[in-house]
Amino acid sequence: MQPSDFFYCYNIQVSEYLKSKGFKFIHIAREPKSNKLYSLYLRTDELNTAIKEYNKTK
Repeated sequence: MQPSDFFYCYNIQVSEYLKSKGFKFIHIAREPKSNKLYSLYLRTDELNTAIKEYNKTK
């Protein structure tokens, strides 16, 4: 697997939207350098479509 196979979500609203669409995160962690919290998702075509749908509403 490559880093591009994953979606690092640093936005709680986006993560909540993805969860409401049935996507499950792999884990939640903090980025070591910035200490920012993120949710990690496996990037799929369906996930990419959901992200695009979310971005259209914003």
